[in-house]
Amino acid sequence: MGLTRTTISNIERGTQRLYLDQVFHAAQVLSVSVESLLPDLRDIYAIPAVRTATDSPLPNGVADEVARVLTEIATDKRPSQRNAKTRVRRTD
Repeated sequence: MGLTRTTISNIERGTQRLYLDQVFHAAQVLSVSVESLLPDLRDIYAIPAVRTATDSPLPNGVADEVARVLTEIATDKRPSQRNAKTRVRRTD
């Protein structure tokens, strides 16, 4: 196929991209079907490409802590930080 050992190693490790014509050529040289060289679609799309909050839930106990802090903020039970006057600096 005209590939160096390093290139073949990189392809096997997934660090080098392969063009479709190279896949067809490899299948021909190896006397196998193209499908046998490609992963199953279920394997490719098994891991979601984009993760959302529902995909990665909070660790144990963290959800309770977040709820407690939100309740404190809503009922203004936090120390004087919320009631402290802050100076506003003008930048005219």
